[in-house]
Parts: sequence; structure tokens; C-alpha cells
Amino acid sequence: MFAEQGPEIWIGTYGNGISCLDIEKNKFRNLFQNDKDPTTISSSLIYSFYRTRDGYLWACTEGGLNKINTKTYKVEGRYFTIWDEAEKGEKYSRTHRTSKMWEDEKSNFWVSVIGGGLMYVNTKTWDFERFRFKESDSTTISDNRIFDMVYDKINNALWLATYNGGLCEFNLKTRKVKRHIFNKKRPQGLSSNWCVSLKIDSLTKMLWIATEGGLNGIDLKAYSADRKNPVFFHYTQNEGLLDNTVLSVLPDGRGNLWLSTEKAIYHYYPPRKVHGTLDEKDHPNGLIKIYNKANGIPLNSSSPLAAVYSPFDKRVYFGDAGLCAFNPDSVFENKIMPKVYITSIKLFDKYIYGDTAAFETKTLTLKYNQNFLSFSFAAPGYFFPENNRLAYKLEGVEEKWNYCGLKNGVDYTNLDPGEYIFRVKAANNDGYWNEKGAVVFITISPPFWKTKWFYVLVAVLFLLTIYLVIRFRERKLKKEKIILEEKVSLRTRELKEEKEKVELQKNIIEEKQKEIVDSIRYAKRIQKAHLPTDNYIVKVMDRFRKK
Repeated sequence: MFAEQGPEIWIGTYGNGISCLDIEKNKFRNLFQNDKDPTTISSSLIYSFYRTRDGYLWACTEGGLNKINTKTYKVEGRYFTIWDEAEKGEKYSRTHRTSKMWEDEKSNFWVSVIGGGLMYVNTKTWDFERFRFKESDSTTISDNRIFDMVYDKINNALWLATYNGGLCEFNLKTRKVKRHIFNKKRPQGLSSNWCVSLKIDSLTKMLWIATEGGLNGIDLKAYSADRKNPVFFHYTQNEGLLDNTVLSVLPDGRGNLWLSTEKAIYHYYPPRKVHGTLDEKDHPNGLIKIYNKANGIPLNSSSPLAAVYSPFDKRVYFGDAGLCAFNPDSVFENKIMPKVYITSIKLFDKYIYGDTAAFETKTLTLKYNQNFLSFSFAAPGYFFPENNRLAYKLEGVEEKWNYCGLKNGVDYTNLDPGEYIFRVKAANNDGYWNEKGAVVFITISPPFWKTKWFYVLVAVLFLLTIYLVIRFRERKLKKEKIILEEKVSLRTRELKEEKEKVELQKNIIEEKQKEIVDSIRYAKRIQKAHLPTDNYIVKVMDRFRKK
């Protein structure tokens, strides 16, 4: 679908050509395929529209590009309507299945082809250059099946949404590709490789990607500064969507978005962390309003949903099984917040509280081995309760809310002893949250060997044991000291007695020695008295020699 400032809405159908709705006159003008008339469209399967600077409207169709004069409603040119020469290994080429186009500053075209990759078209000669997937070259596009394409002025690149190759950034200067592929190990990356719709919000400079894994967004200014580790913003069923397969995304010109899925149309107000329009404290994931069968918006099939916002009459137009339009400002705004109830509590899959008993339960005390809990909850309402959404968290285990849509139950296993608070909150169809919600305070008692009194008892016993050991050691040391002192005293006495004996022996020896010395001296005196002197002997010897 395509709309501008004027009163016309251009609608491409899947098999029934093009319809142009004049909003003022409430009349349709139809363009059908007629192979015999070159002024008609070349195919009844229409993928997208693009307005070039010369005022022509181009239709990307199953049969190639069609140049439409919006004044005469005639086709003034058909392009790529004939099968081209098949590349090696292919049965045929799919150049004619054009899905999206963009006009550069030289009025040449860049055309994405479902199954044929990306083409650069010289509009003077109508020669073209093809850019396709090559397994051996990671700088080529990751999938030849391109669903959508949008030009990024900040990075001078074309962003390509592929069927199963994720998101590709095609650098118009280098003609090289940077691939963004889903990776489970990188939660801040792209959430799915199936990308179907792209839009750039000129106000917020955000690139929004509709994927099978929810809505993705990337700040193009931040990406321009750091291409190595781009951070993708995610909005999924966990945050408020009824299903994760987003089929189209459309900025409303005020920093907000229109989204479509198989189950609903959404008006999404991103949070402050994206571009600063909401209070992040109250709406950390943004605010979303849901429009579907529950509040009178007919959605009858599971086909990709085309939607467009017309600034002319400020209405949203969408096509599913027919065409529907509504003014979101005139839709009743439900400000009544739903009540939240915890409907049942199970322990090891057996009910311990149910119905009214669960409503009234505020506290829950369990033993240490009663640690497998299940909660069921509900948020009934008077207006469109099918579009109410729930969120829960177990404080003590989780820091962030789990946004679960209409899922109304959760299990927690192997909870450690401690204190927990289980909280549930709910939002109505217009995104007004009952933040008070329902609360259960849970205490899981620890086993006796993990209680405070047991720790105190162990500490007391430990200190007492240390005290007794010290006392025992002191008594033992005292006893050993007494024994040692007795031994020292005894040995001292023995040494004293031995000393006395030694001194007595010494005295006796000294007396004996004195007696001997005196005897020797006496003998010498006797000797001197009876023996001749030396002089006398000398004189006698001299006499004998003379004779």
C-alpha cells in the first residue's frame, strides 16, 4: 500500500492488480493485467510502489517494473518482463520478480529482486549490474531473496531485508555488504534471519526491521560511530506483542510506529532509551495499543498484512481480506486498568491454593525441600480482555519483568531457602498497566543445619571446644611444671650432696697430699744431716786422683 499527502491510496493486490482509492470521492480506480495492451500492468501480483522525482509512480510486480502515469492511470513502460539468460547452474532467472526499488541522485534505479539479488539499473541505457550471493565471499548479500529495501542517508547505504539471510547493509560507495545474522550467543544482535519489512524514521533516525523474531531497531547514528558491535533494540511477545512474527512496520511521523502481525495491528510508542518520548520508569519497554477483532478491527487471514497511514485523513488503512480503515484518535481509549489475580498455587504440581483461596493468599511459608512452585494468574476485564497482557517476576531470582502476553502461568524449580516476592501486573488493550497487581510473599525455611540458631550453636560449641582445649592444655602444663620443679629440686639436692662428697674427698686428698709433701721434706732434712756435702766429696775425689 502507498499513500502520500494527497487523497489517493494505492493498493497492490496479490493476483488482482492495482486499486486506487480516492478518499474524497470514495471511489476506486482499478488497473488490471492485459498482455495485449502494453498500457496495462505486466502482472497482477503487486509487491510495492515507489514515486520517482519526475512524478511517476512505479509498481514492483511479479512481471517486473511498471511505470505508471497517475494522471492517466496508464502504464507508460514495462521493464524486465522477459526472462533473462539464466546464470550457470540455474534453470531460469528471476529478474522480473521485483520487490522494491530506490532512485539515486543520478536518477538511476536500485532494484531488489525476489530470488535474483540486487540490481543497479542505468535508466538511460537500461543496462544493469547484478549483485548476488556468493558462498565464497562474505562481502556479498547473504540471500538472493530480498523482500524489502530502504536507503540510509547517514551511512550512504541500502539496507536489505532477506528471506533467510538476515539484514544486509550494502555500501553504495564500495559496493560491499556487511551482513547482520542472528546469533544465539549475541543477544544484542538481530533476533531473526527472516526479515520482511524495513522503515527508517526520519524523526528518530532509527532503522526498524519487521522480523519473525519480533520488532528490531537500530540507531543509525550510533551504528555509524561503531559498526563492529551494533546493538539492536528488540520488542517481542515478551514485551507485549501477541505474536512475534511482525509483517510490516510504519513510522507515524511523530516518533511512534504502526506494526502489523497475523493477530493484530499495533500503535507502538517506543521508550525513552530509543528516542526519549516516554517515561522509561513507567514504560521501560514502551507503550503499545492493540487493534484487532476484540475491539472491532477485522483480521480474517494469516497472509502478510499491508498497512499504511494516510496523512490526508489521518486514518490507518490496512488490507487483509479486503480494505479497512480507522482513525486511531476516534477509537475509544480504555483507561480502566484490569484487576490482577493469582488464581492458583501449586507445590510439586499439586494444588495448595486455588480459586478464592489463592486470591486471598498473601504469604506462603514452606520447608526447605518444598521448592518447586507453580503460579497461575489472570487479569479479567470488561473491555477487550483478549488484548490484556500480563507480566510477572519473582524478586530474589529475577530483576526484570517477564512480559508474557496472555500466558497465565509460570513454574519455578529448585528454589534456594530464602525470602521471595512473587509479583504479577497486567495491562489493558490500550497499554495502561496495573502496576500494583497481585503479590505473594514467600518464605522457604532453610534446613536446621542452615538456620541462624544452628550457626550460633556451632559457633558456641566451637568456642567452648577451644576454651576446653586451652584449659586442658593449661592444666597439663601446670602439672608438667610441678613435676619438672620436683625433678629439678631432687636433682639439685643430689647435685648438692655430690658436691659435698666431692668437697670432702677434695679435703681428704689435700690432707694426704700435705702429709706426703711433709714426709718428703722431712726425708730431705734427714738426708742432708747424714750424707757428706758436695764439697766434701769433691775434696776426697781430688785426693784420690793425686795419689
